[in-house]
Amino acid sequence: YLGSAGRIGVGSDSNSSVSPVEELRWLEYGQRLISRGRNIAADSTQAHVGRNLWERSCRGGAQALGKKTGMIAEGYRADIIVLDSGHPGLVGRQKDTLLDSFIFSGNTNPVSDVICGGERVVENGCHSRQDEILRAFSKVIRSLSE
Repeated sequence: YLGSAGRIGVGSDSNSSVSPVEELRWLEYGQRLISRGRNIAADSTQAHVGRNLWERSCRGGAQALGKKTGMIAEGYRADIIVLDSGHPGLVGRQKDTLLDSFIFSGNTNPVSDVICGGERVVENGCHSRQDEILRAFSKVIRSLSE
């Protein structure tokens, strides 16, 4: 599929997981089980599975949204995540191996900062409206269980 220029994108349709990293990891793992192979998402243009999955999902997600996002380029929306290079799963990793480790190193969150549309919304692991969002979420969940 990928060798035929297939597009991928990930999302949280059931809200059982809202982690794009977990979605990409399971995409690779599922294909490994089916094909009984490894490094399924690697190809002749990109040998690093994590980077290939990340970049392809960014392009596929942008296509699905119909938006100019998913890459750092002029005219594209500035959506950026900053990884904590001191996180145990990322220590000593650089460039392509950093993305490989980000995708495959486990379930702890190494994202330190998030910039959406050029606005920093997460800094040092904390959302700028974290308390407000938690209060609103808790209110909705409580109302659903009444």
